[in-house]
Amino acid sequence: MTVKGGGVINNSPSGILIALEGIDGSGKSTQAKILSAFLSQKGIAHDLSSEPTRGEHGMQIRQARGRLSAAEERTLFLADRVEHYETRLKPALEQGKITISDRYFYSSIAYQSVRAKADERSALMREIEAENRALVPEADILIYFDISPETAAKRLVARAPLDAFENLENQKQVYKAYAELIKNNPCLIRLDAEQELDIVSNEMLAALRATLHKCFQIKID
Repeated sequence: MTVKGGGVINNSPSGILIALEGIDGSGKSTQAKILSAFLSQKGIAHDLSSEPTRGEHGMQIRQARGRLSAAEERTLFLADRVEHYETRLKPALEQGKITISDRYFYSSIAYQSVRAKADERSALMREIEAENRALVPEADILIYFDISPETAAKRLVARAPLDAFENLENQKQVYKAYAELIKNNPCLIRLDAEQELDIVSNEMLAALRATLHKCFQIKID
């Protein structure tokens, strides 16, 4: 199928879910907006949202002073994600839209697993993954912005003081968790986010076109 604009991405009752992931400072939120602008330019129906949301559970996370307990944080992120999927992602997918989520359950696996002791992290990653997969679907395409924790930290410090999620040591552990998490994803787009913003965005759009064609037989002119 070739998409020339003016409508949904395919003729099925289900759209395509794209998750954007990466450690804090990777530039993924900026790139999410660039992706949305590209799809708008092409006249392709889509929806862009992010996690944590501005809903009841998401705001509890956003407004917390420092990190919550591991158990409370895990519960809130899961509740927020289920609400996000049911009220925002699922309706958009049912309309056949490209549906973009700036962070998805991969973030929960990466960020929450590193709160456990080193020898318990792999088991916790599998547990959190299973917990999420039981309630929400896998993303059809995962776009991962690969950047060193050191570079990301420099970007974040230039923007504002680091928060509890963004400190360098935590970022290093999260980076390792992501590396383990994404390695077997069949529709993964992995981008070198150390590069200039426009280079990353051009590579992202080119890779997305190729992946849509390869995985879904959809061609965007």
